[in-house]
Amino acid sequence: MIWVLVVHSWFAAFEARLPAAAVEGRGGPSVAWAGDGDPLDANPALAAVATNRAELGGGLTRPLGFSDLGLGGLWARAKPWGGLGLAVRWKSLGAGEIYREDAWGADLAWRSGSIAVGAGLRAGHVNLEGENLGGPWGGAAGIRAQVVEGLSLAASLEDPSLWTSGRMSQPWLVGLGAALSGKDTSWAGDVSLERREGWGWSGKMGQELRLEPLRFRAGLRANPWTISVGIGGGVRNVRLDWAMEGEPILGWQHHISMAWSL
Repeated sequence: MIWVLVVHSWFAAFEARLPAAAVEGRGGPSVAWAGDGDPLDANPALAAVATNRAELGGGLTRPLGFSDLGLGGLWARAKPWGGLGLAVRWKSLGAGEIYREDAWGADLAWRSGSIAVGAGLRAGHVNLEGENLGGPWGGAAGIRAQVVEGLSLAASLEDPSLWTSGRMSQPWLVGLGAALSGKDTSWAGDVSLERREGWGWSGKMGQELRLEPLRFRAGLRANPWTISVGIGGGVRNVRLDWAMEGEPILGWQHHISMAWSL
């Protein structure tokens, strides 16, 4: 019964982030930064600004350190031609045989010059002790602008219950952010602010140091306060990333993910 209580209190509203270690190592998803090993789920516009032409990835974690809680996910993204970008992702949270929560996302984005815009669909499904509880349906939209070389600003809006009401209604989320890259491309950082319905404002800072083939990451989140560190490496377009995040009350949580890029 404890796992059901944990899921409904902490992971309600499909708020468990897709466990991509490259993202969690720098504090969580960014609305302005599109890095390698990133599902790009914070802003639909990022699908058109990713550095590689295509990527497949997946990740795993044990939320809150509970052995009977498992969170996994898969993602794929591509830039088939011109400024067009596509991204899809799936995540699943399970508590033994008691509870399962699945969430899906699909984004379409277009980049013209320094501006990228995107929109996407969001959907989910909940199963509790064998009973199908249904799930929310909604959407998301975002924009990203490169102000000067190395500096980008972005904004996003997500309403996962745009076409849902009742007990499956989920809170909307507004995100604002900036990303900065060094001229030698060996360092990148970002700052994000987000406002979730009913929760007020929170924020994060993240950075990544690239000493190829290794990448070192660190991040800090507020409300609740969380610190994170991570490291990753790659050979022949295949990357393996690890991250650890810590919260004062709930302790440490590990993430591991792998991504293959073209």
